[in-house]
This record gives sequence, C-alpha cells and structure tokens, in this order.
Amino acid sequence: MTRMAPRAGGAPLPPLPVRAVALLALLVAAPACRLPLGWLLAAVSTLRWLPAASDRFVAAVDGAVRAARPAWWSGRLACMEVSLATVLVVAVCGRRAHWVHGSRPLPNEAHAWVQTATGTAFGLEDDDPVRPWVIVRATPALVASDR
Repeated sequence: MTRMAPRAGGAPLPPLPVRAVALLALLVAAPACRLPLGWLLAAVSTLRWLPAASDRFVAAVDGAVRAARPAWWSGRLACMEVSLATVLVVAVCGRRAHWVHGSRPLPNEAHAWVQTATGTAFGLEDDDPVRPWVIVRATPALVASDR
C-alpha cells in the first residue's frame, strides 16, 4: 500500500550545500530523461544494492530538489525529471529510493514519483480515490520486504 507523504508547505529551505547537490542532480536528470527509458531504468536498477533510505531523509532530499528548481530554466522540469533527480541525490548519499512510474485511466495519464521502502510516496500529492495511480514499474524493483 502506497502512502502519500504530507505536503511540505511552509517548510524551511534546505541548507545551501544540499540545494547545490540537488541542482546538480536536476541538471543531470533533465537531459538524461531524453535518453531511452530502458537505459534509464537499467541504470537506476543498479542502485538495488544500496541500503534503503528513511522516509525523513527522502522527504528532505525531495524538498531540496523542489527548492533547487531554477527560475531561469526554460526547459521541462516535471515529475519525471524531479523524481529522477531525487533518486540520484539519495543514491549519491549512499541510500536507495525507488523511482516509480504509474498510470491511471479515463482520461489516461502517466506520472513518476519516488517511493521509500516503507511505501511512502513523494511527488504523488494528487491521488484520487476514484482514479488511483497504479504502479506500472518501480526501479529498483519493489520486493516483498519493501512493501
């Protein structure tokens, strides 16, 4: 069962070094998302050997990535780029979070978010009980001990 993380409205900005690493991850993730998805999934799946990150740590990283979005950037920084950047920053810190892709029908939509081993989702604020998001793929793969 996936739980949505509470919104971080009004949370203080993360420290400057954390935002700097988050900005670098965004600058890597934005062009990387133009690569074939299979390549990205294969690369992120190599993180399966890292220990799981805590919900609190992923929440801090997610906040840092969202705070690091530069106002001058004219390119796309949507769910795919932000969630990939979050997973990359968590990995650089020696921990693992899952990069999740999901969908829902009528109208058909796709979305990407980050999920921890405890099942807490970051970047999934708009879940709808009538049209819930369904996980299509999680990388590294979610195992029984991660659910």
